[in-house]
Amino acid sequence: MNTKSLLFRISAWVIVSLLAATLVAFFCFYLITRRVLFLNTDNTLSAHAQKVADVATSREVGMHDAIAKEAFIGQFGEIPGMLVVVMDREGMVISSSQSVKVADPVFTDLFFQTKSTLQKLFTNETLGNLPMRFVSLPIMKDGVFLGTVLVAHPIDVINKSIDSLLTILGIVFAGFVIPVSAGGYFIVKRGLRPVSQMAAKISNIGSEDLSLRLDQPDTGDELENLAVAFNGLLDRLNAVFGRERNFIGDVAHEVKT
Repeated sequence: MNTKSLLFRISAWVIVSLLAATLVAFFCFYLITRRVLFLNTDNTLSAHAQKVADVATSREVGMHDAIAKEAFIGQFGEIPGMLVVVMDREGMVISSSQSVKVADPVFTDLFFQTKSTLQKLFTNETLGNLPMRFVSLPIMKDGVFLGTVLVAHPIDVINKSIDSLLTILGIVFAGFVIPVSAGGYFIVKRGLRPVSQMAAKISNIGSEDLSLRLDQPDTGDELENLAVAFNGLLDRLNAVFGRERNFIGDVAHEVKT
């Protein structure tokens, strides 16, 4: 294949454009699916965290007592994998639904980030070898920072689903390469067929016979304009050659006379 030909260059651009558009569509689908999966988890975590924060600020008792009596007893302990940690304003763990390391850097980092921003924070962290989705919610009462609620749930199933989706999209995209390439080449070749036909007919036109003309397609596009312009050029050339032949004939007649 002639890599310098117009057919090859246009085909290459069309194929690359189609594959790029397909890749962007697959990537957007992947991002949207990933976002939806995490959004459902975030809504659940946020609802649980808000319940704990409401319990901690609902009564005029110590935050530790309220949390210990209501938030964890029979509520979060029955949810498989759910982790709830309550930290006071100094960053000390005062209650937890599971046995945790008080000095775990994950808890410390989330506490200080939440304390500095006083905003709800979602993040992915790893506890041991288990990936977890965390929500960190500041406990506020009358504009005073009382502590932080951390609620987390394992996301290994979500990660596996996302990885599987990414693998499937990669396989499907790879399967698209050959059909898209063949289809793009066929479309471009068919689109350039009138140009090839014009070139073949033009090659048969010589100075000995300028009566041949290109077919003018009634398409209203550039091909019709090209045919009209070339036929106009042939008309002008034919007129020039006619005057030249007449001039030469006249000169020959005068010389002979």
